[in-house]
Amino acid sequence: MNRENFDYSCMFLSHNPSTPLKISARWGGHQQTCSSDYDFNGMYHGNQELALWQYTISGFGVADTPEGVFNVEPGSAFLLTIPDKHRYYLPEKSTHWEFLFLGFSGSEAIRLAKDMRQKYSPVSNCFAQKETVALAEMLIDRGIKKELTDPFEISTLSYQFFMTMAREAQQPGELAGDDPVMLFHRFCLRHLAEELSLEDLAAAAGYSRSHFCRIFRSRTGKSPHHYLLELRMKMAESMLSRGNASVKETAAACGFADTSYFCKVFRRFYGASPAKLLLHRDIRSEA
Repeated sequence: MNRENFDYSCMFLSHNPSTPLKISARWGGHQQTCSSDYDFNGMYHGNQELALWQYTISGFGVADTPEGVFNVEPGSAFLLTIPDKHRYYLPEKSTHWEFLFLGFSGSEAIRLAKDMRQKYSPVSNCFAQKETVALAEMLIDRGIKKELTDPFEISTLSYQFFMTMAREAQQPGELAGDDPVMLFHRFCLRHLAEELSLEDLAAAAGYSRSHFCRIFRSRTGKSPHHYLLELRMKMAESMLSRGNASVKETAAACGFADTSYFCKVFRRFYGASPAKLLLHRDIRSEA
């Protein structure tokens, strides 16, 4: 595939085939954007369920997901489903974002994408190994040349793409499988109520403290401490909104031994005290 030309794409299937397919590539392409207007919300892509794979060649973009905010850097890819609560965009600090992309429809495409996202991460180099990228290039190249017209061949190649990605993701070593950000994310969720040191967090991901901090900041643009604090605040806001616990109980469940300090951090994140959030919840429930 010729990467010298930017901004070309193809539509594999312009209509739904007479025989429903459980997995099928619908569109793909190669694009480079330098515009801040490149900003997509996963809840506003229409009602059809789709899986989207996007691989960064140069520059970088950002994927803001429920699991966290990730830099999508060269050699990594995101795997998202639509509609869903996420946003991907070109940030101010990035001069450009050059990428390959593929969109898939069908229940099997959605299932595979969700399973791999849960197992690894929404953004990972697991989704961007050599054979996976080569298959993506082949699909896009043949689509551009209008060589793919048989829906069943498109479905077969689409399934091959996902199976290749799954196989490469399970290869041993740092390149795949043991995604450090998701290992860290799951460890934090299991231990939110505990006092955690940076050494604990690095050990959970299987790295030394310094190496882990470099990888983590490169992937997310944040320190591990700030990421953990965000998780704790999201949990606190959810608990208070549901009315499951008092402010003191919420603070303890989210790893704060000092309720006053918890209230201070909560106000910094949400612009209001936990008590005020509880008051608004009670007013709404009485209305």
